[in-house]
Amino acid sequence: MLALVALVLPALQLVAAQAKLLATRMADRQLPALAQAMGAEGLREHHPFARHLMGARVAGFVDGSTEMLLERICAALPD
Repeated sequence: MLALVALVLPALQLVAAQAKLLATRMADRQLPALAQAMGAEGLREHHPFARHLMGARVAGFVDGSTEMLLERICAALPD
């Protein structure tokens, strides 16, 4: 069982790094467009937009920066 985990873990880490990189890039690209569309209305208390905007920014730093994720992904590429 432990050998199976050791075999599968690098692949799972690669998929997680790819997913996080895609999610943070999409958030960085799409949230400014949403802010533009919503204007000041999006900052009111009954809209969770400000909280989502802050969460997207923080997500870019949690569990490694974009540069660290890119290094992890590139290291997994075949030579």
